Amino acid sequence: MEGHEFEEYLETQFKSLGYKVKNVGSGGRDYGVDLIISKKAKRLRVQAKRYNSSVGIKAVQEIISGREFYKTDNAIVVTNSYFTNPARQMAKECHVELWDREDCKRISANEDKTMGNDYIDEIIDDMLLDGSETADEIKKANEKDGVFYDNSI
Repeated sequence: MEGHEFEEYLETQFKSLGYKVKNVGSGGRDYGVDLIISKKAKRLRVQAKRYNSSVGIKAVQEIISGREFYKTDNAIVVTNSYFTNPARQMAKECHVELWDREDCKRISANEDKTMGNDYIDEIIDDMLLDGSETADEIKKANEKDGVFYDNSI
């Protein structure tokens, strides 16, 4: 699986869990963000890293710049592998969520999609519902990004 295929895989997984997804990573100039996901006025920037070895600090730096470029406080790096200790340390200090191979397995657990959905919703709720943005502010930002959501989801 190539990098763009991993992005497409994550896009499919998030969509199957009821999230609206905009893939901004295809074509090169993604500013450190591959996917913008949203659901019920919640939105998150995602950097996808398909690696054969551990993901280093550079991936965290990329999503931090993408977070600044897209003017949001919420960012996550997802990998099929694991993260180095320096990457984990920087992510912790800079408030970036990291999902490694084990998290991906939980998300894509075919036998229990509800568990995967609850897992993602819980993490995203913790990240997004900290009072930093109102629902109207999030909706306006999503519309600016071209990510629209359905309140009935």
